[in-house]
Amino acid sequence: MNKWFFTTCILLFLMPLLACESDESEFPVAYTGPLSEATNVELIFSDSAIVRINLTAARKVDLQNGDSEFPEGIFIKFYGKDGELSSTIKADKGYFIKEENLYRGEGDVVVINLAKDEKLFSEELFWSPKEKKIYTERAVRIESQTGLILGEGLITDENFTDYQIFKIRDGDVELSGN
Repeated sequence: MNKWFFTTCILLFLMPLLACESDESEFPVAYTGPLSEATNVELIFSDSAIVRINLTAARKVDLQNGDSEFPEGIFIKFYGKDGELSSTIKADKGYFIKEENLYRGEGDVVVINLAKDEKLFSEELFWSPKEKKIYTERAVRIESQTGLILGEGLITDENFTDYQIFKIRDGDVELSGN
């Protein structure tokens, strides 16, 4: 009986140890989600204490690699040398690519030159703060007081004053006579 009791006790003691497996891995799993999130964001870029660019967004998500996302849209105001608002960019979604120092807007993207009352529409635009350029390879539509231009691909300064369309598809523009 003593032998039977001793064997039973050893089995009862070892069964929980043999039956249970740990689901935990030996190494912790690396977190790959956002570093931080902010709401009602306003970024101001200035030069010599004069505001040159004002970027606003309802929500900003900073990622592990330094990139940022603006999932609820982005609105950028550009100011001229005189401090007057000269142009704006509005996009349904925005992204900042840190490695390239480049902003990308997608969805309904609209650029407005306030002085010339011209509007640029596209589904994707890039803005390079370093080069002070806005560009796209996508379809563009430019509306102005004098007409409409449809094309593909565009490059312009960030104030949308001087632009070049790579491939004009159609247009109806009133030319002024001198």
